[in-house]
Amino acid sequence: MDAESKPPAPTTLHDVPDRLLEPILARLMASPLCLARAAATCKRWRRIMGRTRFFLSEVDRVGYRQAPQPRPVAGNYRSRLSSLGGREFVFVPTPPAARYGIKNSHFSLDFLPGGCRKWEVVDTSRSLVLLAKKRKGAWMRRCFPSLLVCEPATRRYQLIPRMEEMKHHRCLGSYLVGTERCTEFKPSGDRRLLDTMQTFKVVCVAYQGHDRLCDDVGSARACIFARKTEVRKGRPETHTWYAERSRCLGYNYNAHLHGADSLHFLGHAEGSLFWSIKGDKECLVSYGGPWLPENFNGTVLRVTDDSAYENVQFVCLQGSTLQIFVIPTVAYLSIGWELHKSLELMEATRGLTGYKEEYFDGSLKVVMTSPKFIVLALENGTWLFSIDLDTMEVAKCNHKTVDHLGILDFPCELPWPPTLRACVGSCVRQGQGPCSHACIC
Repeated sequence: MDAESKPPAPTTLHDVPDRLLEPILARLMASPLCLARAAATCKRWRRIMGRTRFFLSEVDRVGYRQAPQPRPVAGNYRSRLSSLGGREFVFVPTPPAARYGIKNSHFSLDFLPGGCRKWEVVDTSRSLVLLAKKRKGAWMRRCFPSLLVCEPATRRYQLIPRMEEMKHHRCLGSYLVGTERCTEFKPSGDRRLLDTMQTFKVVCVAYQGHDRLCDDVGSARACIFARKTEVRKGRPETHTWYAERSRCLGYNYNAHLHGADSLHFLGHAEGSLFWSIKGDKECLVSYGGPWLPENFNGTVLRVTDDSAYENVQFVCLQGSTLQIFVIPTVAYLSIGWELHKSLELMEATRGLTGYKEEYFDGSLKVVMTSPKFIVLALENGTWLFSIDLDTMEVAKCNHKTVDHLGILDFPCELPWPPTLRACVGSCVRQGQGPCSHACIC
């Protein structure tokens, strides 16, 4: 051996090629904390973990419902009185998220154009937030709004152009859909994970009155803004608005609205929106998605989805019995419906203060609904009680405590693929403000 030759350098982790290092790092998927620590190790690891295909296996596992996976809810946007007058929305982290170091500043809306005080939250879906520009005047607040969609965790936003031909129509509600995790095939044949900021849809329901009919008879029209280009018959190929009529389900497929207030929003689940129409009989209206069978005789109070398998849940009231029906889905296809939970309210409320058995001789009145709670009262509006939809526990409440049940909360989840807050380079702003779209100093 030549005395001047140097021994070979020891093999290190940096010698492992990307194709072998990627499956090793993928094993950290079960722990968000380990995922963040690995991303902060070096630029190379962060580059590998930032690839969208790194999370494809997780999407496939969730898509085929191999195991329940709670959604990573970071917190809720809540409306409160502002010290400067009016109302403002603040972000309140959930206790698990707070333990991981998530602060309300991470989900601040101060990056919005014109400042956050000019916007109000109207809906959320996964990691995205839908906001409407505040307006003065009662009539202007009812008209078609100016909208914006943003992802607070990455401080990205997109202004939604207004549908000019509908700008003077009354808007019954604005909703955010199309944020489910999905993939698409590239021309090369490989798949890539789509960003929710590329796939979302905004649905605005406008009321159109019929001029030649009396009693304020009209119909609802669903106006959809699709962020992702959809080449279909009758739909534009650019990112703009198009209109569809909502499908009327149940006993009457041609039901009309007797005034704008006769349409009541029930909730959205798995990319579908649900309403009920009040009238001689109450029917269900939806934009996409499954529904209960036509022979169902109860009243639908709320439609939501669970936090694990992402099934569609219908919260219904039949007499004095509260029932939750679930429509299981496999690969986003409906496979039937089943009774998930049932609660006899007369027996469940027997131990509450002020209970009287004759209270249930008449009908019950729905005071408020939310994805987690239902508040019911007697027909005259007295003796309120709430039902926790997760535990089916009942509790006495009053009008002052209703607002504390999370009725006006807008949940916001962590983005997927996850935003890795790891500074591995020099801050371009010397520690003042965000150094990139994915890192806040």
